[in-house]
Amino acid sequence: MEIQNFSCLESQILTLFNQGKKTFDSLLDSVSFGEKTLTTTLEGLLSKNILKFNQTKNEYVYDSPINDEMVILDGNILLPTTIVRIPDRNIMYVSRGTWYQFPIDFDVRRIIWNVKLQSKTNSTLVELIKTSVLKERKSKIIQLPEYEQLKNKIIPYSSKIGLLMNTIGEELTDVSIVFKIKLSSDDICPEHRGFTVRTEISTEELLAQLKTPLAERNYVEGIKLNQIFNFSDFLFSKNEIPVSLINNELTYIKITGIKKQFEMTYYKLGMNGQNYKGNVEVYDDSNEAIEKLRDIFHGLPNLLLSENNFMCELTE
Repeated sequence: MEIQNFSCLESQILTLFNQGKKTFDSLLDSVSFGEKTLTTTLEGLLSKNILKFNQTKNEYVYDSPINDEMVILDGNILLPTTIVRIPDRNIMYVSRGTWYQFPIDFDVRRIIWNVKLQSKTNSTLVELIKTSVLKERKSKIIQLPEYEQLKNKIIPYSSKIGLLMNTIGEELTDVSIVFKIKLSSDDICPEHRGFTVRTEISTEELLAQLKTPLAERNYVEGIKLNQIFNFSDFLFSKNEIPVSLINNELTYIKITGIKKQFEMTYYKLGMNGQNYKGNVEVYDDSNEAIEKLRDIFHGLPNLLLSENNFMCELTE
């Protein structure tokens, strides 16, 4: 069995490439991330010998020609493309949320992904980017006195996500997305709630749900939630980054210092519900600490985000 992966960003670039976007500028105009991330992603495709740069035409081309028509498949924008080849059975499986079977000699470069989120809203890429605009509005939010009682309350957005209300403003509400990490599959077991990221939601949508009878509330459908984040969004004091979950014991890092020196403290959460403090690491060079956390993010944190239909850009 042979397994090959293309990241969600690489998959997006290849789809745009198949749609005729072959110059750097045309790709940059079509993606939702910046120039640095695009450059890094293209370098990855060049190193995999998928693309090469034609200096005469000043555009990217495939390393070898495609000899057949393109195929459009439905996929999930938040997931990478996984290719599993089984030579003994002469078949290939390709997945980006849904598994497709092809002959083993199928050229996967022919695929154009019609990407949708695996959610009840079936959000398209354009809708997802529009939702992300909420996060970009940085105006100061002033707490409305009539909703003071809602501050620091957690909305059960879903079984795996809570929304901690920080400031309820006239148009926007500042919230922290709380990722719930259960230590086992038991109904009653300790749950870690220290892994968070801040964003903004519509106050109108929030209040509409809170005014709906409890049995009829549907937060996922009723509240648009930003689902695209940068790695830096998770780097703030007191945030707790999960490292591993082994034998019902969660190891996580708490960012305990950021200003003068970068300090990270290790903790373990066991089935008894107690947190046990471990080693403290202090870095004079913040870049070293950040790169260590970036490596960690490729593991359990990225898995948790993907399972909840979130995407974290790690190459910013």
